[in-house]
Amino acid sequence: MTTTIRRSAKVKTGLLALAILLGAASGCGQTSYFEVTVNLDMTNPKVTPTCLFRVGYCVVTVSGAASDHFALNDAACDKPTSYALGLFRYATDQDSGNVNFLVEIQDTSQKAVGQGSLAKPIVSGGIQKLTVSVAPDATALGCM
Repeated sequence: MTTTIRRSAKVKTGLLALAILLGAASGCGQTSYFEVTVNLDMTNPKVTPTCLFRVGYCVVTVSGAASDHFALNDAACDKPTSYALGLFRYATDQDSGNVNFLVEIQDTSQKAVGQGSLAKPIVSGGIQKLTVSVAPDATALGCM
């Protein structure tokens, strides 16, 4: 009888180890990546390329399953000459939930002059590609 218990204990231990191994391989605890493209939404006809010369900075606030705040160190955010402000990558070790990216454009005195946001669910161990469209505020930019 003792032999049977030992064998079943070994079998249970072996199955537990296999389950843990399979769980680790299925994505638990893996880093999730976001590749975020930032564009200006130029549907407002009052916002002209001349107005955009007042833009000096792009600031990102991450919320939801992850939390962060940083400025984009990209020359495209300083007096942009294109609607494409750039691309950044963000990583989190969280396994689930949504990550919200709020991108704010600021004038050269760091006053908010437009924003855009988008939330995406985490795919553990995956890469999420998304585009945040930032709507410039014509009034805040002083556009005519």
